[in-house]
Amino acid sequence: MRTLKIRFLIIVALIAVGFSQGNAQAVVDKDYVYSGPLVVTCTNNGQVEELVGELHQHAVFLYDKEGQMKRVVLNYVGGSYYSQIKDEHFDIHGASNLNFVGDWNLTRFYETIFLFGDKGTKILVKTKFIINQKGDLEMELFFEKCV
Repeated sequence: MRTLKIRFLIIVALIAVGFSQGNAQAVVDKDYVYSGPLVVTCTNNGQVEELVGELHQHAVFLYDKEGQMKRVVLNYVGGSYYSQIKDEHFDIHGASNLNFVGDWNLTRFYETIFLFGDKGTKILVKTKFIINQKGDLEMELFFEKCV
């Protein structure tokens, strides 16, 4: 019985390889780092404050046989921010990982991330991605609201 299962898995794997070669796509992996400041009003008793830090994003671009971008999959791989006035450290939690498929004439799209502070502050942040003329992504963060 075990030999039968192994043979079945080998056959399925060979079929999958055949289909993947028939529909070949180019795949490009890229890492992005956003290190600009983030202006918020949650950390300093409602006063404006800049958080400093970095956000690390990993992107996988999928292209068809003709070289047209068909899909991009984005995942946050880390990052943290720091409030200098309140002395609070923020980690990224609850990011919406974007799996964008669609019309690439659309040059902007957005994601949402949460920053959780070690002193209890929670911040909702929007990430804006712009596809520039080279077909690459530019990333920008902006404060949405306190939660």
